[in-house]
Amino acid sequence: MGRDPTTSPSYEPLRLSEAGGGTLTGHGVPRLLGCSSETGQGHDILAHTDPLGTNVPRIKVQVKRHEGKISVAGLRSFLAVLGEHDVGLFVCTGGFTGDAEEGARTQETRKVMLLGLEQLFDIWVQYYGKSAEEDKKLLPLRPVYYLAPVE
Repeated sequence: MGRDPTTSPSYEPLRLSEAGGGTLTGHGVPRLLGCSSETGQGHDILAHTDPLGTNVPRIKVQVKRHEGKISVAGLRSFLAVLGEHDVGLFVCTGGFTGDAEEGARTQETRKVMLLGLEQLFDIWVQYYGKSAEEDKKLLPLRPVYYLAPVE
C-alpha cells in the first residue's frame, strides 16, 4: 500500500467524513444531514435510504481519524447511539481491535459495519465512477497504468 494521504499535513480531517458520505452517495443513498461529533450526537453523518428520509433504516456514520485501533469500548459508545432501525457504519483509519471486530460480528439487535482505511479505500475505488463530481473532489483518484505481460 502506498503513502496514506490522510496523514499528509495538508489533508483536512473533515474530508474523510465527507468521503464516507460520498461513498454512501455512490451506493445510491442520499445524504440528508451531516453533523459534527462535537455536537454530542455521536455520529458524523446521518443518511437515509430515501430522499425524504421517511423510510428505515437510517444510516449513522462515525469516522475516526487516528493511528490507534478502536477498542470494544469505542464500539460500544457508537452502538449506544444506534436506534432499533438504524444501521451503523464505523470508519477508523487505524482499524479496530479483534475484540471490537468480534463485538460487531456478534451484534444481534444492532447492525454495524466496521471499515478500516483500506476497506474504505476499496469501496471508494469501486463506487468512484458512480459518485457525484463534488464527492470525487474529496478524495480524487488517478489511474496508474503499467505494462502487462503479453498473453
